[in-house]
Amino acid sequence: MKKYLLTDFNTEKWDSIDMNGILEQVSKLNEGVLLGEVFHPDRWEISLARASHSIQNLLFEDGRIYGDVIFLDTEMGKLAKGLVDNFYCVFEMRFKEVARRWAPSKNEIRIISWDVVSPTKAEIRAMKINELLSHI
Repeated sequence: MKKYLLTDFNTEKWDSIDMNGILEQVSKLNEGVLLGEVFHPDRWEISLARASHSIQNLLFEDGRIYGDVIFLDTEMGKLAKGLVDNFYCVFEMRFKEVARRWAPSKNEIRIISWDVVSPTKAEIRAMKINELLSHI
């Protein structure tokens, strides 16, 4: 089991999100075990047949969510582990946006899980730079 960075809310993308709501959700999500899939599907429910990893012990710290990830001993789990370990893929939050009539300036999201997805070019560059800096 290894702790991974799952989501970094310290970016412009998340400026309008209610962080108190995120903190509450992390607390509730820690009451169970989450399953995730490879290549972020276009549906809300998790497919047990496609599950590749479980996530436990979520931690919300300094605007980031970390979690212990256990890759399942299945074809999809082995694929996800190989992709993540070789920096080809990262974790991306699967969520639904919820409109809040009483506080329209802040959006609320409902976290479903985290899936293994292909990173953007900027994320790949950042990972390579961080890897190089770790050797200095």
